[in-house]
Amino acid sequence: MNKNFSFYKKIQIISAILISLFCGSPNAFNHLNSKIKDDQNYSENFMSQLASYGMVGLYFTIPAGILYDRIGPRFTSILGSILASGGYLLMSFIPGKFSMSFFFVIVGFGLGFSFIVSLGTAVKASSEKFRGFSVACVGSAMSLSMGLVVLIFQCVECFLMDFIVLMLYQYLLFLLLTF
Repeated sequence: MNKNFSFYKKIQIISAILISLFCGSPNAFNHLNSKIKDDQNYSENFMSQLASYGMVGLYFTIPAGILYDRIGPRFTSILGSILASGGYLLMSFIPGKFSMSFFFVIVGFGLGFSFIVSLGTAVKASSEKFRGFSVACVGSAMSLSMGLVVLIFQCVECFLMDFIVLMLYQYLLFLLLTF
């Protein structure tokens, strides 16, 4: 029984690391910057502002921590997944500077929620001896996510396909982490 429990905890930590690899996707916004700018005729200044809006949502994680404490990691991760995927979807289909800015902040909040849940999972699933290492792996994955997301975007040409690939990846990992 103890071996199964240990195996389950390792799967949780690996899932938390994999989710964190996705959570930094707003950092890779510059890869799509020129496509959106050309398609929508936006200025370079607005595109820089838009990138920062996603970062504000991502790094303002106080609401995520409050929700994590009140409703638990499962519902916080589900909410984060809905916000991130819904925000990306609405950014793709509703044109306009205000709507893109608003939905990118929503994306950031969703990914921030997901990252907080990943950190919490790493803390809870680790033994005291490896707790710092587990949290450091989750944080490192978040930092490395910019490069990974850019590679995924480069491998898939169509913006909608990028979205679908990332959302399927995220949903699979959330299912693995929360159930």
